[in-house]
Amino acid sequence: MFSSLMTLKRTVIPLFVMDSFAVAYGEMFSKAQLFPKALTILGATAEVNNQNASRTALELYKGSMGAAVNEDNGFLSDDKFKALHEQSLKEALDLFKKRATMGDKEKIHQHLETLTANIEIEHQRYLEENKARDPIAWLATYIVSVCNENHL
Repeated sequence: MFSSLMTLKRTVIPLFVMDSFAVAYGEMFSKAQLFPKALTILGATAEVNNQNASRTALELYKGSMGAAVNEDNGFLSDDKFKALHEQSLKEALDLFKKRATMGDKEKIHQHLETLTANIEIEHQRYLEENKARDPIAWLATYIVSVCNENHL
């Protein structure tokens, strides 16, 4: 005999509720809210290629900046820092454009935007790191501190 109840993991569920689950599941599947969009082998390969291009370009930028903005090299003037950033940025973007050549142009552009945002985050980090080595900033802090202590 057919029952209007169903047991799922030792929980009794009325069939009309299971019907609702099935409809909701079908809608999520059709709208791709539950599952990622299926990719072809070519699409998946293009995605991995473009992700790697972005990652490699970011590492190139960080390597170029890190080689100059470090404790051993000390403080870089604003002009030298700006020139270093612009050269490192150009090299990173050139590398990305050389390697990110597969798949949908819009997807490549999205990876480029992500790369640019990540480079800007790193740029700000290196800028702060460089400013922390500015001897004039350290001297100004010391002078202000001494003046405050002596009520000058």
